[in-house]
Amino acid sequence: DTITAFSKGTLFMGARQSLLYTTISGGIGMFTPIQYRSMANMLQTVESELRMCMHEEDTLPKCSLTGRYQLLRRSACGQTVKGIIDGQFCLDAFTALPADQQARIADIVDKSVEELLKAIKSAMQIL
Repeated sequence: DTITAFSKGTLFMGARQSLLYTTISGGIGMFTPIQYRSMANMLQTVESELRMCMHEEDTLPKCSLTGRYQLLRRSACGQTVKGIIDGQFCLDAFTALPADQQARIADIVDKSVEELLKAIKSAMQIL
C-alpha cells in the first residue's frame, strides 16, 4: 500500500506524540515510539523468531484476510526494515502459533507464554 499523507500528533489529549499516516486504499496507521529499550529488544526478538518460523517451516498462518503473509509488504523495495517493530504482526502471529512454538519463543525471551502475550498486548496499547 502506498502512503499518501503523514501527520505528527496524538489521538487524544495527554497521549504521546506519534506519526500518523494514511494509505491510498484508505488504511490508517501509526508509528509510536516505545518508551523502554528492554521492551523494544524483546519485541524485536519475538518478531525475528516469528519471521524464522515463517521461513523455516511454513507453519505460520497467513494472518490476513487476503491469505498473504503480512511481512511480505514490509520490504517491498528490497531494503530491510530497521528500527521498526510490527506489533500487530507479533500479536496476530504469536497467538496463531501452536503452543510448543509459543513456549519456545517465550523461553528465548525468558518469559512464560502468558507473560509474553500480556507484554505484546500492552505494547500494542501504547498511544
